[in-house]
Amino acid sequence: MSRRRPGRPRTARRPSQPSRRRRAALALLVAPALAVLVGCGPAATGADGATPGTTGAAGDAGAAGAPGGPSPSAAPDGAAADAAGAGDGSGTGTGTGAAAGLPMLPTRPEDVVVAAPVPPVRLLVGAAGIDMPVEAVGVDADGTMEIPASAGTAGWYRFGPAPAGGAGSVVVAAHVDTVADGIGPFARLRDLGPGDVVELADEAGTTHRYAVTAVEQVAKTALPADALFARDGAPRLVLITCGGPFDRTTGSYRDNVLVEADRLP
Repeated sequence: MSRRRPGRPRTARRPSQPSRRRRAALALLVAPALAVLVGCGPAATGADGATPGTTGAAGDAGAAGAPGGPSPSAAPDGAAADAAGAGDGSGTGTGTGAAAGLPMLPTRPEDVVVAAPVPPVRLLVGAAGIDMPVEAVGVDADGTMEIPASAGTAGWYRFGPAPAGGAGSVVVAAHVDTVADGIGPFARLRDLGPGDVVELADEAGTTHRYAVTAVEQVAKTALPADALFARDGAPRLVLITCGGPFDRTTGSYRDNVLVEADRLP
């Protein structure tokens, strides 16, 4: 079965109402040749009127890597941020908002048809005590990227390489926290080190293993997007979340925490 890349996303607008399905959105910018962004944003909080976003309540750590979607921001309530020392990049900046994007990068041409990949369904990182479900995320009808609203669920960029692919970067991202969930598993990504093993189990029952090669904290305005979302080169895994100082005005963390890992034989 083959899948066709969805049509050209539009430049995302900042939503004024939370997502009906409680999904957070990532910031999306579109260049003439079609580009994607990844960002960290606020978590959906339901009927209280807060703006949905990419990373969640207690501060955003995870920007979902992908075609990019809107990166709405809402003002954080500040309570947990003050109590936990927001601004240290640990995912403790309580807020309902945070938005930030990765640099633009090209997506697959619309006329290229490819076989449907086998999606990952679970992420395990023993060294960080992470064991969480993974959902495939794509582009919504309004041009925004869909990402799981819960900090306990990660999103895999389904328009990039899949774990079983022979080349390129498998990109997985999640909220560092949400209002409903508090601090999420991805807040512990920065504790990883070279050699730590990350496992992605796919829908077919195969577990793909990766060894961490680098853990970095990079300003969202300086992310090496072309490299992070590469479709060629050796197969590897990239995990993305937010970090750095928390801006209470924008409800956003300044940086992204990146974990890069090479696939093991």
